[in-house]
Amino acid sequence: MTRSHVKRDVEEVIAAVDAGHTMAGMPLTEFDREMMRRQASGEFTGDEAVRIGLDQILGKSPKK
Repeated sequence: MTRSHVKRDVEEVIAAVDAGHTMAGMPLTEFDREMMRRQASGEFTGDEAVRIGLDQILGKSPKK
């Protein structure tokens, strides 16, 4: 699979997740979308994504 296919697939998944969340009254933010892209690229794990999201909610600086 080429990089363009992988990127398209990730964007399709994000669009599907956003559609579901929008129907539930909780559309994704750009931060949510970017976190999904970064996790899909392998930049960090799911657990790290949760920590980063909680840090943002709690107003903490991200840990390196």
